[in-house]
Amino acid sequence: MATTVGGVVGPNLAAVTDTTAVGLGLPPLTGPFVLAAVATEPQQLS
Repeated sequence: MATTVGGVVGPNLAAVTDTTAVGLGLPPLTGPFVLAAVATEPQQLS
């Protein structure tokens, strides 16, 4: 089920994330990578 949702929603978020990346001064195609970096929780080193 998650694969289906990701397959439908992912491409639709590309334009939004590209616009956000350009607003941050980054190249247009880096948007999805910025979203992935923000969405992942930081790992705690021990």
